[in-house]
Amino acid sequence: MWECEELRGLRKLRKLRKLEDKRELIAIGYKAQEIPPKISFTRLD
Repeated sequence: MWECEELRGLRKLRKLRKLEDKRELIAIGYKAQEIPPKISFTRLD
């Protein structure tokens, strides 16, 4: 039984991480708009 709960917890964490990643990407994109392209160092490649 408590394996199922553990899996559920992991799924919740995964969903939260995905949401945080999306928020970060949006924030980075927003900052990138403010900064002139020449100085932009938001790319993480």
